[in-house]
Amino acid sequence: MDDDHAKRYDSVALDAMEVEGHLAHATKVREYSSEQSYYSPGIDTSSDNVNEHEGDAEQAPSATSPSVDGNSDGIPDLTREKMHKIPQLVSLVDSYCSSYTEPNVTVSDQVDRGKAMALNLLEHYFPLSQGFRVVPHSFNIMAKEGWSLQCKKGMFHRIPQENIAGFCVQKVYDVPTATADGTLEAKWFPHSYLALMVDDLSTYETWLSDRQGTVHRGDILAFSFGFTAEILLGVGILIVGDHIEFYKYDHNGKDNKEMAPWGGPNWRINLNDKPLVNQYLEYVAETIVFYTNGVKGIGSNKRFKPGST
Repeated sequence: MDDDHAKRYDSVALDAMEVEGHLAHATKVREYSSEQSYYSPGIDTSSDNVNEHEGDAEQAPSATSPSVDGNSDGIPDLTREKMHKIPQLVSLVDSYCSSYTEPNVTVSDQVDRGKAMALNLLEHYFPLSQGFRVVPHSFNIMAKEGWSLQCKKGMFHRIPQENIAGFCVQKVYDVPTATADGTLEAKWFPHSYLALMVDDLSTYETWLSDRQGTVHRGDILAFSFGFTAEILLGVGILIVGDHIEFYKYDHNGKDNKEMAPWGGPNWRINLNDKPLVNQYLEYVAETIVFYTNGVKGIGSNKRFKPGST
């Protein structure tokens, strides 16, 4: 990372002193490397609870998993090319954004375009070659009846449940089995989340900010980070309309606000500004995730080379 990039990264990365304070009560932080075993993050794998959290911990990849340098559609990952220079990803972003201006596009079609875009973006930034995979994730526990946004003058703007979709980024860890011989098995655990809200943003100017309202749109991610994944500090993504937003999850957030905008002035970006979107999605992908039990989940590395240590 060059000096200029490092400075930009430091300006949006999780504050190190904040992390130290949060982890004062936790067990010794353990970090994955290719030279040691993985450790399980915040979900108790000693019982069946690991499979009760909305399907977030499942079996190891199948033989049809993506190749080491791209996803199943042959789209290069972040180690090979920047997002805005990859025609397939540019096309997916353009298709989703244009759905808000094209005539006769149904909400179902918009959601499908958004899901295709989100899935391929996440697989680009969190590649299988670095121990990640992306699976569908439901936010129905938080948004079973949709998601209502507080607006000015006591009004609300509701985003219907059918307009909402999501994904979970998982990372693989080797965890001990119930046997006494120390056998390890690969299990997948939540690392980050993305929520998609299809909305034309026609009332956006009336929406209250996270500092004004009691419930913010980014809060849709909170249950998944805190209960499902048992994460202490992490970063999540919300795509709402044709904008992408970044949120820090803090288990011990001030004033009981666990989700807060992340990334300084660029916490909210128009998806059409692809170079800037790429820059901040790289920041998100590189960010370390801290679990409540002290485990540290290393993010992806755009300089990673298969077989390297």
